[in-house]
Amino acid sequence: MKSLKNKHDIVITLEDGILEGGFGEKISSFYGTSDIKVKNYGIEKSFPDRYMVDELLRENGITVEQIIKDLENIKI
Repeated sequence: MKSLKNKHDIVITLEDGILEGGFGEKISSFYGTSDIKVKNYGIEKSFPDRYMVDELLRENGITVEQIIKDLENIKI
């Protein structure tokens, strides 16, 4: 992971579940004191019982369109 700093300005993580406590937080912690930016995407900690997948992704800002728009606005 240290080698990513040599050629990259940002690291993006996409959780397959809950954002809190996921792999993205470990990556953010690892790069915390460096200049590299880390952007984590995932689902807020909750207990959805019945939901539409597309709606849940949209509510958490992790549709393809939302991620692309978000990344286009990140200042590097």
